[in-house]
Amino acid sequence: MTILKKIDMAVDGMFADQTGWPLIHSSMKPNTSTSYYGTDTENDFAVNKKRLPLEWIYNSKSITYNFNSDGLRMDKETNEVDSDYMVAFGCSHTLGVGIALEDTWPYLMSKKLQLDYINLGVSGSSIKLNAINFFNMISKIEHLPKVVAFAWPSSVRYTWYSKGQFLFYLPRYTSEKTEFKHITQAYNNLLMTDVLTSDAVFYRNMIKTTCNRLGIKYCEIGLDPRCEFASAINLPVATSLIDSHIIDNVNLDTLHSFFARDVRDKTDNVIFAHIGIGTHLDAVKLLIDQL
Repeated sequence: MTILKKIDMAVDGMFADQTGWPLIHSSMKPNTSTSYYGTDTENDFAVNKKRLPLEWIYNSKSITYNFNSDGLRMDKETNEVDSDYMVAFGCSHTLGVGIALEDTWPYLMSKKLQLDYINLGVSGSSIKLNAINFFNMISKIEHLPKVVAFAWPSSVRYTWYSKGQFLFYLPRYTSEKTEFKHITQAYNNLLMTDVLTSDAVFYRNMIKTTCNRLGIKYCEIGLDPRCEFASAINLPVATSLIDSHIIDNVNLDTLHSFFARDVRDKTDNVIFAHIGIGTHLDAVKLLIDQL
């Protein structure tokens, strides 16, 4: 479990006034700049430099994570963005963990469309959290975006609000704290049903309908063809989920295209990393084709 920055809310009975925007992950520190972030750690990078070929792109390509005053990975403040702009929604893949800003799909897509952009990629976020960010954005911004683009997270992620905090739940990250035991149990029970997928489709359809009514161009992709949500709405998927075993045996071109700098072996020797440069390029093509 991870917790977003704490947000004061006006609570009336069981209902919270969830009007904050943007809602971000607590690791997205406003007004900071760092060379490593999240699973892209200095320690793993040092290990990879020793075991990967000298031609590995990140031996010579640097990465900087700049977070603006809203905690978003952007070189601009949100109030400095041009009135003709697009908004990118998603999770840490959209934020661009493990790759340079100029290689992220929001950056590349904005250049293709000749629009400015806001990157609302939030690490660990759920479809529900993206929906809240979308509707809170619509209620607060002065100029509506020309385009909204979603790289949807998996529907097995969920966001709860309890005791004045937003809580992120993923199958591998659940709270063991006594004060959240009831939520952890409820989440585990929901994973055994189709409720999370049904909720995800509901949130997505509300967003798509709202964009149609407001004249905002809408496009979407998934990043995991195994996700039930992606299958339920026939999402175009921007990655083929290569089942590569042991980093040392992976073709260098494949490593560069499909895997970000945080590439590492999991306990079962299957490679894990955020999506690489090639997948971000595929995402841009799939999204723009819908427009």
